[in-house]
Amino acid sequence: MSPLEPLIAGGPAEAFERHLRQLYQSGYRNLIVDLSNVPAIDSAGIRALVRAHTTAGRIDGTLRIAGARPDVVRVMELTHLAGVFDMFDSVDAARIAALPWRTIRIAVAGA
Repeated sequence: MSPLEPLIAGGPAEAFERHLRQLYQSGYRNLIVDLSNVPAIDSAGIRALVRAHTTAGRIDGTLRIAGARPDVVRVMELTHLAGVFDMFDSVDAARIAALPWRTIRIAVAGA
């Protein structure tokens, strides 16, 4: 999921929140949100991410945030949410983090 505009009140954030909710309702459990094209975020955008994060936890899923721009990261830090979300520099880094490394490591080690 990659929004292409500021996640602010008045439309974009609400549409984004609806889309995330629809993805979870459709059976997706693990989402990566690519914020690399999002120049700004306000409380409505933060609310959408927090609600998606809460939903993910409730269904034993994950919500990973990838590629957030410095202004968006700054808002996350000011709201003390940077430590709540799993944040990655890129979508690829978020995907790699999702791999079952423990299982792979055990299989490679022959244990």
